[in-house]
Amino acid sequence: MKDKFKDLLKTHGNSTSDTPSEKAPPKKIFNQELLIRTISGVILAAGVIYLSWLSFSAFLGLCGLFLVLMCWEWGRLTNNDTYIQLTIQVASIAIAIGAYFLKEWLLFTAIICAAGFLAAWSTHYWWRSKWALSGLLYVGLPICSLIYLRSDPNLGFYAILFLFFIVWGTDTTAYFAGRHFGGKKLAPAISPGKTWSGFFGGLFGGFFIGALFAFSINQSPILPALIGLILSAIAQCGDLFESAIKRHFGVKDSSHLIPGHGGILDRLDGVIFAAIGAAIIAALHNATNPGEGLLIWLP
Repeated sequence: MKDKFKDLLKTHGNSTSDTPSEKAPPKKIFNQELLIRTISGVILAAGVIYLSWLSFSAFLGLCGLFLVLMCWEWGRLTNNDTYIQLTIQVASIAIAIGAYFLKEWLLFTAIICAAGFLAAWSTHYWWRSKWALSGLLYVGLPICSLIYLRSDPNLGFYAILFLFFIVWGTDTTAYFAGRHFGGKKLAPAISPGKTWSGFFGGLFGGFFIGALFAFSINQSPILPALIGLILSAIAQCGDLFESAIKRHFGVKDSSHLIPGHGGILDRLDGVIFAAIGAAIIAALHNATNPGEGLLIWLP
């Protein structure tokens, strides 16, 4: 009788393997890891916003700190973690930034070329030299872009705030959309945890933040919302790019400086690409005043 009852259960698809106790537990959206990420993220964000608001000099100091840590993490990530490499990258980018703001274009070009040569020469191995050269761009371009946006005396701080809010909003909505809806993987070979639902959730976050920010400064929301959408897509590409680099070198995090996040490169992976995109948009619209170029679209 018992055997017949078991066969009957199997026939109707109610075998013991389908019982609720043996099903995979649902994903938890809120957990201890998220709590740690949130706390450290809020503290870091508060410090960044405060120094960005305080003065242009304070923001330069913040970018200088990021420059050193990002160069160190890049060397650590790509197995070029030598003091010579770190010194070349930090010094060349810092001097190039100074030459740029002094309008010394010949010096600026010479420094970039010399830095590239020294970075490649100091590695002694051709396969390391390409990573040393790419580190100059991967760290130097976003740092220069952030300083360029903040240099606007009128709306520089608001341009930085707009950029950070877009990236943070994208990260947050992408995370919750991906955890809640799940679905098809976005790039399983690069980042198995990312889904298409998370990607579109991030786009919605960027679009919404862009529109909301425009309302806060009495602007029409249409173009800022579209810019938010574009920067959101760029930021997510930046996230995937760094994931690909880490997967290539078999590394989970660039460092362990930020609890729950990893390193500065891990936390700024979206900002790295989005800052360059924002600087290009601002320069094309109003190169003299990049803050206005990014935010002000009314005649």
